[in-house]
Amino acid sequence: MRLEKRNGTAKSANKKNRRIRRALPLQATKASQVQSRIKMLEKFSAVTLEAKSKSVTMKFPEGKKSAKEVVKAIDLGHNYGSLSVFNNLNFSLFRGDKVAFVGVNGSGKSTLSRLLACRNSLPADR
Repeated sequence: MRLEKRNGTAKSANKKNRRIRRALPLQATKASQVQSRIKMLEKFSAVTLEAKSKSVTMKFPEGKKSAKEVVKAIDLGHNYGSLSVFNNLNFSLFRGDKVAFVGVNGSGKSTLSRLLACRNSLPADR
């Protein structure tokens, strides 16, 4: 991955150098700018590409499968003082399900996700 990134950087640097060199004769009226670009190009050395190295293969053990029903909520609710964010929420999430919380600002999307992740530090009034 790093080698590919370096090779891509080297190619783009060489391409930039060629583009600047091609543009130099066209800007002869801007002598000081041309001279500064020539000095800049002289500071750069030609970038050579490294030979391809061996690829690395990694294997990770397969994780333990979870239960079929991952989350089950029955009559879930949450209040902030007298403000009821949501109540009587019932749903089940199964392994492999994809979930999206969609709603207007302040409708409890983040609160619900914190409750499901057990990361709610605020006291819940149910």
